[in-house]
This record gives sequence, structure tokens and C-alpha cells, in this order.
Amino acid sequence: MNTLVIYDSVYGNTAQIANAIASTFKQYGPTKVVAASSTPVPDLTGVDLLALGGPTQGHGVSPAVKEMLDRIPSEKLLNLETIAFDTRMDFVRWLSGSAASTIGKKLEQYQVNLLVPPESFLVEGREGPLKKGELERAAEWAHMIAENLGAAVIVG
Repeated sequence: MNTLVIYDSVYGNTAQIANAIASTFKQYGPTKVVAASSTPVPDLTGVDLLALGGPTQGHGVSPAVKEMLDRIPSEKLLNLETIAFDTRMDFVRWLSGSAASTIGKKLEQYQVNLLVPPESFLVEGREGPLKKGELERAAEWAHMIAENLGAAVIVG
């Protein structure tokens, strides 16, 4: 399974989650992690799974993720296996908003295969840190997704 994890992070919390997800996916195959701001148009050639996430800002997605999504040609995303994640404050979703939900809705417009509902990982305050156990939960979430895809663990 060839995975690409693209993320945006303001205070480093979403980067930590992206790296926890990527570390898990690396057990199942080649995995690349890139910041949304450093990839004008991501190369999706050979990608089996796209994981896309960012911090929740203004009840939605960060400018870097929005701009990157707007630049990807829709035909490159057609039927691509995808997951969406975010970091947000520990409030009810209608109060905090969710970048993951916004990302998921945008991806579905491109007719991707969104494998699971968008997932939020929680931070203690506006700048973090992550709530206790969120890195482990991110790794478990990624493992569950890989197992549901039927990916085999790579030994060696």
C-alpha cells in the first residue's frame, strides 16, 4: 500500500498526528509525509491511499489545505482511497467546527472513495498540546484503516 499523508499544522499538533498516522502506514508499505504548504500540486502517481488533514480554523479548513485541494486536478482524485483528519479543540463539533468534515466534503465532490468518516483529534487549548492519548488513538485509527483495506504488514 503506497500512502501519501498531506497535512497542514500551525502549532505542531496536526504534524504530530500526521506523523503518527504515517508511522503506522509505514508498516504496510511506502509512506510519504508532506506539508500542504510545501507541495503546490501533490504527485498522486502510484498512490493507493491519500490521508489529508489540518487544523480546524474558523470552523473549517486552513488556507494551506484549501489552496492545495483547489490545485489538484479532479481527475487525479477520481476513485482514490482517502481519509480526512483534523485537530480541533475539545468542544462539541457544532461549536468548534471541523476541518476534517470540510476536507471530507470537498474530497467527496471529487468522487473519491472516503474510507471512513472524517476523524478529529483533540487539543487542550487553542495552541495545544494534544490531549493525552491522541497520538496513540491516531495510530490505532490508521491501523484499523489499513487492516480494513486488507493491507499486509511488511516484514523487514
